[in-house]
Amino acid sequence: FDLIQPQIASVFARSFDSDGNGIADAADLDLRLLLDKARRRAQFLQSKFQLDLDGDGRITKAELFDALRPRLPLSAPGQPAPAPEANNRRLEDMAAAEMKLDTNGDGAVTYDELATDFERMDQQRQLSGNPNTRLHEFIMTLDAGNDGGVTLEELETAWRRMFAELDTNGDGKVVAAEIGLHSDIALPPGRSAVPPCVIPKRPAAN
Repeated sequence: FDLIQPQIASVFARSFDSDGNGIADAADLDLRLLLDKARRRAQFLQSKFQLDLDGDGRITKAELFDALRPRLPLSAPGQPAPAPEANNRRLEDMAAAEMKLDTNGDGAVTYDELATDFERMDQQRQLSGNPNTRLHEFIMTLDAGNDGGVTLEELETAWRRMFAELDTNGDGKVVAAEIGLHSDIALPPGRSAVPPCVIPKRPAAN
């Protein structure tokens, strides 16, 4: 456990204790969710506005044709190139899929329409179980003092207790077989059971 303790402290400071006061409370964790959402929104918008070739904030069908044409699959070696008609149909389909976001029908996809679509996808993500929300809920269950916040000490205590329960043979490490014997122990969301990393010893010099 001592090997992962510094990592726990680092994750606590970087991901949970946003204001650096030593306590991860609901406001800290809500901020982390907002930052994660902002990051995903920025990535989504960037992927779409790469298609805005003239940079006017409007993605038109003509721009989609020019931007998407290089993405058409190439023919395999020794195989004839796709017919122009086939490529045009594929381009039409690709452009039509993007233009579905043009909800007001003015012939261009705008920032507002993309932002609305992102919000729709984010709501679906929440309904299907946002892993960051589950982690938020998990962290708050570690509030042993029931004071509305989790300290690094409370987080480390929970990990020590979990580690001790999993380490059935008391050898100071946890392997997949031991985790399989304790399927009732709830691991933090996003954590999977994997064998420990073993660093091979360097061969002795002759």
